[in-house]
Amino acid sequence: MTGPQPAPPDRAAQEDKLGRLGQVAGELVHDMADLVAALDGRLRLALGEARLGRTPVTEMERAVAGSAELGSMIRDVLAALRGAAEPAGPGMQPEAVAERAIRRALEVSRPVEIRMTSTLAPGTTVPGRSSFLYRALGNLLANAGRHAASRILVTLEHSPDGTVLAAVEDDGPGVPPGAREAVFRPLVHGGSGGTGLGLSSVAWSVEQLGGRVRCTAGTRLGGARFELHLPARAGAASAIPERACELAGKRVMVMDDNPDVRRVLGRFLSRAGAEFVEAGPPWNSDEALVETMIRAMPDAVVLDLNLGARTGVEVWSLLRDRLPPLADRVLFLSGAGPGDAVYEEALRTGARVLPKPFDFGEVGAALEEVAHRS
Repeated sequence: MTGPQPAPPDRAAQEDKLGRLGQVAGELVHDMADLVAALDGRLRLALGEARLGRTPVTEMERAVAGSAELGSMIRDVLAALRGAAEPAGPGMQPEAVAERAIRRALEVSRPVEIRMTSTLAPGTTVPGRSSFLYRALGNLLANAGRHAASRILVTLEHSPDGTVLAAVEDDGPGVPPGAREAVFRPLVHGGSGGTGLGLSSVAWSVEQLGGRVRCTAGTRLGGARFELHLPARAGAASAIPERACELAGKRVMVMDDNPDVRRVLGRFLSRAGAEFVEAGPPWNSDEALVETMIRAMPDAVVLDLNLGARTGVEVWSLLRDRLPPLADRVLFLSGAGPGDAVYEEALRTGARVLPKPFDFGEVGAALEEVAHRS
């Protein structure tokens, strides 16, 4: 159907991954809670503006950006747990990610001066998912903001071993030498007022990028200095241009027990030129479901893995037995991850499994591939 799906990871390796994630889960949840709180606040402000008859474009733009950031973070954590390969393409530009993290820090931190310098060669990129680097730098900046007297310096440069070195240094009291390794353990605080929240999640995020992190004494501002050593990829960085989703004339059925998900996907598909067929509950019997499929005869079927009374894999099995061509045109959506029995079953079908919250570009590309087999 699609390219081969990754095999379920070895049980011991998977337990090790889950164990390490569990150690930093509180900090990751803290990051997500901050994003949700900001998103909620922006939507409430936008609603207030709309009720006054004003078009809240600015707040809606910020809400969309916050939602995209949260979705990217969740997808990338799930992808890391699933052992998914890094995204194809030229890699991320560390300078652009650092600038975004600094802008965010300036919005939410107490007043401090944040400066950035970079001596990276033009076109230098770092492979991996940018949300990990963004969250790592964001947490380091938040930590520095709590302890800096007045200044923070972010530097990007090539280190002698060929890696990209991203450093965050402040002019605060610093971290005692005996505590510099321990600060990356969950719930451990430094000796001078605490370095605390977010640092173990920094170490975990950098690990997902194939890098390492260390804490040293500051060489320029005299406080704490945190260094991220990241794999470098040389060459001209070029953005992958976005293109329109090519689904014109294709009929796509969406089976999801959440009406909001059906509605959002329906609008996306309609704008892509597809004919949207909505299939909500109840699904009373196999015969009724098969009859619905025969009447619609879609070019692609989007199946939620959790459909309430039954699972998406059960629906796929029914299609395999009764309507085999349709079973080859299924795309699964799931909020589950490794260790979930239904998710593991879905992988074994050979169908594509995309995470919730989903990325519209990824959904569109997968549906193009599936629908053009019909």
